[in-house]
Amino acid sequence: MAIRIKEVAVQRLGPLPDFSMQFGDLNLIYGRNEAGKTYLVEFILRSVFREAREWSLRPAMGQGKVMLSGVQAEPTSFSADSRKKLEDYWAKGETGLPANMAALLVVKGAELALVKDQPGGISRAILKSYLSRDVVLDEILGRISLTLQKAQVVDGKVEGDQRGEIKARRECMERREHIEKLFREIEERYSGGRRRELELRRDELNAQAIRQDQAKRHLAYKLNQEIGRLEQQWRRLPEGELQRLRSGFDAYQRDLGRLAQREEQQRSLGKGSADYEWLVQAIGVWESRQLDRATRPGWALLVLGGILLAGGLMAAVANFNLLAVALILAGAALTAFHLRRLYQQLRLAPEADELRRLSEDFETRFGEKLLSLAGLKHREAALREPHFKAKALREECEKDRGSVEQQAAELAGQLRVLVGKDLPSDAWGNVVDRLEAAAKALNGKINELRVNLASLGLSEDTYLAAGPEAEFDPLQLRSIGAQLEDTDRELRDIQTGLDNLKQSVCNETGGDISTSWPDVLEQLRLHRQEVVDEYKSLTAQVLAEIAVNVVLVDVRTHEDEKIRSGLRATPVLASLEKITGRYASLEMDGDQLVVSDPYGAYPLPSLSTGAQEQVLLAVRMGFASMLAGGQPLFLILDDAFQHSDWLRRERLVEEVVRLAKDGWQVTYLTMDEHLKGLFQTAGKRNFGDAFAFAEI
Repeated sequence: MAIRIKEVAVQRLGPLPDFSMQFGDLNLIYGRNEAGKTYLVEFILRSVFREAREWSLRPAMGQGKVMLSGVQAEPTSFSADSRKKLEDYWAKGETGLPANMAALLVVKGAELALVKDQPGGISRAILKSYLSRDVVLDEILGRISLTLQKAQVVDGKVEGDQRGEIKARRECMERREHIEKLFREIEERYSGGRRRELELRRDELNAQAIRQDQAKRHLAYKLNQEIGRLEQQWRRLPEGELQRLRSGFDAYQRDLGRLAQREEQQRSLGKGSADYEWLVQAIGVWESRQLDRATRPGWALLVLGGILLAGGLMAAVANFNLLAVALILAGAALTAFHLRRLYQQLRLAPEADELRRLSEDFETRFGEKLLSLAGLKHREAALREPHFKAKALREECEKDRGSVEQQAAELAGQLRVLVGKDLPSDAWGNVVDRLEAAAKALNGKINELRVNLASLGLSEDTYLAAGPEAEFDPLQLRSIGAQLEDTDRELRDIQTGLDNLKQSVCNETGGDISTSWPDVLEQLRLHRQEVVDEYKSLTAQVLAEIAVNVVLVDVRTHEDEKIRSGLRATPVLASLEKITGRYASLEMDGDQLVVSDPYGAYPLPSLSTGAQEQVLLAVRMGFASMLAGGQPLFLILDDAFQHSDWLRRERLVEEVVRLAKDGWQVTYLTMDEHLKGLFQTAGKRNFGDAFAFAEI
């Protein structure tokens, strides 16, 4: 059943406030320029066709509907807001009509060209779209670059110009190889090898350094504890107390020595002093009892007297009478004197006894005989000064003895406090020496420990109570530090290489150099996958397009034959000859349409504008008639003939009338008075009431 426009009704459509029209077989809409004809055509296009967006339409305006008959059993309403368009019914009904029939059925704004911006207004592609169901093949072929159209696959390798996709594929392959090289370098420098060995070595050295540091801090703790313990001992031996003890003991020793010396002097002088006192008493006794009188005559006088008497007798015998007398007288006198003295001694026996005792004591004391009071006084005078010295010494000794005893009591008390028990005085010196030595040793040990602790250079808050089994060894720690420096230096050299490698990776991935290595590796891995995917895609694209091109080249040969057959189809050639009155055949030369008459062949772009419009209208009507398979459709012409001369106009109007008589519904919109007259005359004469006219 023929598809026709039954009615159009619209409001507020640009310059058209209201418009309504019942359509017949031939329809004429007349209006001056800017009266709204183009608005009306665009409204019909937007309402009926889905492909209306292919035209450059003005913004939608107005409200209304377009009623079509022949789409369904009952008239079907279309509007700009309709979700279903005419193409949807064609596809559902499988009429075989192409989806771009709107371009054939509607000529908008005197644009008879089927392809804009194409010389002659037509191209091989548009012809193929009307004449073949395989138009997509041409689109595919058009998307294949000239480089791939000339390329081929030989022994699994793509051969062709190093341009376009082939160049991109080669560059992608080079990028992939570069990425693989980066991964190999990363594996060598980052993941293993010398760097890994150095990192393990550094970790081990760091662990040793940590153990040594812990041992060092534990040693500091032990030294600090030992210092505290020794200080407690040292505080029990306070330096001031020991100094006072030492001073007191030295003073005690000094005073004790002085006392001993004085006592010794006093003892040495003491015997003389006793003798002196005895002499004083003896002199007193002698003088008070006049012991001079009780002095015994010496036996020498008696012996001498006897000798003289004996000598006198011997001289008498020898007849030395005078001598004998003298000797006898002298001997007698001496003997008499002795006897007188002896008498007196006997009378003074008590004094004699006292004198005897004094003499015996004197001899005992002084080892010599007491001869007289003078001897006593002489001896007393000799002993007087030592006596008084001994007396002074005795007093001093008494005083020193009290001081020494007080010092001894104080020393005993101090030592009792320090050692916790009483000690004999003869042990005091050794104890004081031991205490001083102990204090000195403690002080020295404390100072030594403090120096050792200070040499560790640690603050007390870093001491470690529990340490490792290893002992702190400064030499080992220095050795570890030196090894760490060497290891770090080598690692820095490797790191410099890694940084350069990282920069190369970031240059490849576009990443940030500050990104961590794991993230950089992940980015590179993802980038490699992208490049691999891109390479696979490019390879697949290149191989596919080369293969498709081979197929399409063959298919195009057959398509070209279809186009030639379509252009030679009877409906097309009959329409061409009737409308142009001159041209009888059509051919495609490359992408240009060529028309022929008995005198020659002419590319469509070389014809005048009017002639081009006639040819294009003929091709349009011929294709529409051929594609519809004899089923009439509607045709809308918006001033399609305004560029034709008057003679051609008459022929074009006649062709339109012929189409309408054959069942086509034709609607012509014009602002031309001449065309208006031609259509009115032909319409009334040929269609009567089936001719509809509206003026806007």
